[in-house]
Amino acid sequence: MISRVRSRLASIIRFGSLPPAVLCLLYSAFVMPLFDYCDVIWTPSTAKQTRMIERVHSKFVRKLPSSYHSKFPFTLTERRRFHTAVQVFKSLRGISPPYLHDIFQFSRNVTGHLSRNINRLFVPR
Repeated sequence: MISRVRSRLASIIRFGSLPPAVLCLLYSAFVMPLFDYCDVIWTPSTAKQTRMIERVHSKFVRKLPSSYHSKFPFTLTERRRFHTAVQVFKSLRGISPPYLHDIFQFSRNVTGHLSRNINRLFVPR
C-alpha cells in the first residue's frame, strides 16, 4: 500500500507547483482512499507498519501551508478508529449486512439475566 501511495504522490508532485487547495483536493481524491479502503480490516497492523503509514501521510501534510492543516485534522490511526466505531454502530443498529450484524449480541440476549452489564456486547467465539 505504501508503494502505491508513494507512486500517486509522485504523480501529483510531477504536475509542478500547484496551489495548496488543488494539492489537498488531489490528495483527498487519489491518496486518502488508499488509506481508507478496508482500514477496519487491517487495523490490527504492527506498530512499525502503522508508523510507516503515518509517516507518509504526515510528510505530505507538513509540506502544506499551516492554514491547510485543518483539511486533515485526524491522524490515520484516529480515522481507522472512527471507521471501526461507525461499523460497530451500523452492526448494532441493523444497518450493516446480516453477516456483520449477527456477530454482535448484547449480553442480555445471551444470559437472559438483568444485571448492570445488560448493555455490554458479547462476541461469540
